[in-house]
Amino acid sequence: MKFKTRWSKESKRQRQISLLSLLIAHHTKQPEDYLNLVSAGSEGIFASTDEKYSYAIFGRDSIEVAEDLLDSHKQLAHDVIMTLASLQGVELNLRREEEPGKIHHEYRSRKFQGRHISSHAAMILDNLQVVWGSTPSRDEMIYYGSYDATPLYIRLVGRYVDKYGDAILDNKYRGRDNDSHTIGASLAAAQQWLVEKISLSPLGLLEYRRLNPRGIENQVWKDSKTAYLHLDGSIANYERGIASVELQGYAYDALMTAAKFSKSETEKRELRDMALHIQKVVIDTFWMGDENYFAEGIDHDARGNNRQIKTICSNGGVLLESGLLRDLGPGASAKFVHGVVAQLFNEQLLTSVGIRSRALKYKKMPGFVDYHGSYTVWPKETYDIAKGLKKFGYFNLAEELEDRILAGVESAGEFYEFFYVDEQDKTYYEKRAVRNFLLRKRSADSPIPQKGQAWVISAVLAIEYGRVKHQKLVNVSEFESGILADMPNHSEAIK
Repeated sequence: MKFKTRWSKESKRQRQISLLSLLIAHHTKQPEDYLNLVSAGSEGIFASTDEKYSYAIFGRDSIEVAEDLLDSHKQLAHDVIMTLASLQGVELNLRREEEPGKIHHEYRSRKFQGRHISSHAAMILDNLQVVWGSTPSRDEMIYYGSYDATPLYIRLVGRYVDKYGDAILDNKYRGRDNDSHTIGASLAAAQQWLVEKISLSPLGLLEYRRLNPRGIENQVWKDSKTAYLHLDGSIANYERGIASVELQGYAYDALMTAAKFSKSETEKRELRDMALHIQKVVIDTFWMGDENYFAEGIDHDARGNNRQIKTICSNGGVLLESGLLRDLGPGASAKFVHGVVAQLFNEQLLTSVGIRSRALKYKKMPGFVDYHGSYTVWPKETYDIAKGLKKFGYFNLAEELEDRILAGVESAGEFYEFFYVDEQDKTYYEKRAVRNFLLRKRSADSPIPQKGQAWVISAVLAIEYGRVKHQKLVNVSEFESGILADMPNHSEAIK
């Protein structure tokens, strides 16, 4: 049987050559040199090479890059862990949303490598300090408005230890309290923060809720104000807390990782029981039988009643990368995995460059083109989904998504943070074309994709590394072959 795959082996090889040429065109000798992510003295990873994020170290972005490149760049992952530990929260500060053990969201400094940052970056730092505060010297800004960075940090340390051994747990760093600590102690502090947050939830889930009224509304990777919408177009109630579905996968992984590290049998059991409770609630409460898919999250109405956020979004696909579904076992997980995969590979979500953030049928919500809506495709998230597909053995479907990521990057000639993709699957990334597209959609204030995004570059490098290391695909299962045969054909993909 022939499937609707977009490229022959030869054209795939040509695409790989083109992407390697793209890297060479940016004058790189090593991936780190091009990325410009790891600064001298292991000061951290910048989120992008573009003006908005070139001097910003995001916790979530750093972890994503480290996980993508864990197999090929041990030192990079090591440096990320050390940097995040050094910036970890040590006190309660509501303005910057700092809490002991919490991994930061965004860090900026007026100097890196002893050099002053650009005037534009300095202006951004000044503006953020007005909202989130600064250090006494006013040379830095650090903000902790993220709920996924901490469980992802625990998971990263766990995966690093699984691959390279536990010596890193004894590594020492200087924390924000100016004292010396070990990574093991940092891990314990992160675990304590996570357990306390889950314990506060009536559902026993990890629910995000900002501490600063001027803080980020949705404190997960889809952090725009309109990222979580109900079917009637209303914004989910982030003021009472939201349990997004992918966040539960991160929490599950982190708790299972923490249980492995614990030396107390009682604590091991408590951590695993907490993880298994999250697993059960996700299956029982998030699953939408009529859609055969997971709700984007659970929020609470004004009276505190729980509500599914029922819009079909990409978040359910990210859950595949977690152990939450895999640990159910093949028989018990098949129903949920098959439902998720079928949704991801239909015309509502699948595009020539990856997976839409929200299904196309909701394109009129919230009344403009939003950052995480029906018209946006994020290579970072598409790659997370591809990694999850591989963990269930769907290597051919994963390669389909990887091919679309590579196609988008090659066509753009740049590592854009996201693409706009219209109803006809036409893709927009260049500034002028994006502005014209947004004007047509009456959304002139929507953001322009940033260039040189770190987690897009790391995704491409990881894809290339994986294809050199594992060149042959396994046999196609009956389920996978059916999805491949029925998925939308994007032969006229990128324009």
